[in-house]
Amino acid sequence: MSTIFDRFVSGWRPLATSATASLPVVDLATAAALTLLGALVRLSAQDGVLLHPDSYQFLLVIKGLSHGLPLDASLGVGGDAWSIPFYRIGYPFLAFPIYLLTRDPEVATKALSFAAGTATVPAVYFLALIVVRSRAAAIGAGLALALSFSAAAWSNFVMPEATAAFVLTLAVLLAYLAGCNRSRAVVIVAALSAAILVLVRFDLILTIPSLVAFMALGARSRQSSPAPVIKTYLMSMAGLFAVFVLALWWAAGDVMSGYSFNPAQFLSDHFVDPTAVAHEGALVFTGLHDFLNQEPLLVIGGSAGLLLATRWRPEYRWALWLQVVPLLVIYLPRNDMRYFALLVPGLAFGTGLVFCEAWEFLSRFVARQRALPALALSTASTVALLGLLLWQVDLTNDTWHASRSYEYTAATRVEQRLADSNLLGQTTLCAHYAEAYHFVTELPTRRANGDDPSACLHRDGAGRQVVLIVDAPLRLLVREHTNGLDSIEGSKMLLEVSPTAPFLYGRQSYVDTEPIRGYLLR
Repeated sequence: MSTIFDRFVSGWRPLATSATASLPVVDLATAAALTLLGALVRLSAQDGVLLHPDSYQFLLVIKGLSHGLPLDASLGVGGDAWSIPFYRIGYPFLAFPIYLLTRDPEVATKALSFAAGTATVPAVYFLALIVVRSRAAAIGAGLALALSFSAAAWSNFVMPEATAAFVLTLAVLLAYLAGCNRSRAVVIVAALSAAILVLVRFDLILTIPSLVAFMALGARSRQSSPAPVIKTYLMSMAGLFAVFVLALWWAAGDVMSGYSFNPAQFLSDHFVDPTAVAHEGALVFTGLHDFLNQEPLLVIGGSAGLLLATRWRPEYRWALWLQVVPLLVIYLPRNDMRYFALLVPGLAFGTGLVFCEAWEFLSRFVARQRALPALALSTASTVALLGLLLWQVDLTNDTWHASRSYEYTAATRVEQRLADSNLLGQTTLCAHYAEAYHFVTELPTRRANGDDPSACLHRDGAGRQVVLIVDAPLRLLVREHTNGLDSIEGSKMLLEVSPTAPFLYGRQSYVDTEPIRGYLLR
């Protein structure tokens, strides 16, 4: 055992040398300053909508893990069955150790998102510094990511986007260092990061060719063949992913059996999202439109970096394009800009290439003693950059401001009204976003049927009363049924509360002016 441990440790020594030999104090200080800037930007956006409708699935996973293994597959005794979103299951499992300290699943998941979103800033800084070997590229990449609207917004959400972006950046960095170092221990750790990446967001399996390209780029810098390292890397990643899947299948028990693990079907679903596309006649490319509006610095810098990689920086062509293009293709039809947050690391790296090229261009002017044109050009560039930065910060601070989420506040108010009426112990809820109401109230909860909201009444066999929650999500999907609920035999309006937060749906966040009503069906 000691021999194996010694080999593992010795394998890290060349990595530590290669990774830190070119990192003087100025780079550490610069990375720390950019990280602080990124943290401040994310803190300034803390009062945004913090819980997406899908967030409650992750929160329920963590709550279920705290009660023992395997997880319960139902939303309470008599509630509907549900399934963990397997294609994003790594996120709640990574947050669970934090939960053991905080004992609050929402705090744990938010802490993970915030920490991962902030840590992506120094990760992309050192990635650009080590790969491009340019401090200007590192500053450009780190600055673009620190001020990114998407990175800041999703660092505050109970969602896996910020965590996935961090793991993706870390996987790229480790893949490059594994190609440089060729140590088996380093290669296995790089493969481990890639396996975790796929668990956090399964669609990021499309970035594996990019990781291989960065590994080949690292081997090329040492003038060695990448084939043996790539073979070990891919085999280790597949093995580790298989082990993780088996372990999670045991840990999640019956819950994961409710999910059909079909990668082809999952990827095909990204090309058409009927619910989001149909929402108020929105076009399928409005998600991209929103991303273009909210990320001026990244879009301009990243696009220019992609173009630079085709001619002036051809060594980065495959590594950069293989990361951005596949994700762009599957996210284009989506009507939700949050998916484009996973493009941010690649676009930030491309922005770093542009900064590097601009710095070298100005350096050539100075070397030729053409100080006046260099001063004019640098001044104009600085003014334009400051304008973009101010615009970016303003967008980050003025978007999605609300408290918690519509579903959370609705469920909280419903629970209060039921408690005031002494009905909590004898009520089964029926709601469209059943996970949200079950998480907050811990009452048995069923999912309202889109064709007939009263269908949940007929599945009750325990003599409990069923309360149908008519809120904004249900009204949007079954609007034609909600006006006639009083005509349902045995129904009456039991409660009515006013929403206190906007409803986040698809690409929009808007205030629902109608009250949330609870109808007693039995």
